[in-house]
Amino acid sequence: MYVVFHYDAEGSDVLRALFHATRLSHDIQQHPSCAASALLEKTLRDTYAWSQEYYNKFIEDIEENGWHSDSVAWMDRGTRSYWKRME
Repeated sequence: MYVVFHYDAEGSDVLRALFHATRLSHDIQQHPSCAASALLEKTLRDTYAWSQEYYNKFIEDIEENGWHSDSVAWMDRGTRSYWKRME
């Protein structure tokens, strides 16, 4: 799975993207038919909604256990792009 980041993505954007990508990967591995083009859009919507619902709790939990979420080292190898961000 590849994740393309916006040119000005920050550590929190990387964590949020990886959180969603992990759930998406999990769902596809559990139910390979989710990757079929007819179901992929629904799977993306469902996993995105799930990640939006649980992300803040995830961050709270890791910080309570001594992890630091404000500094992320991520080797994206220059896979960045530009698009107009939604307000």
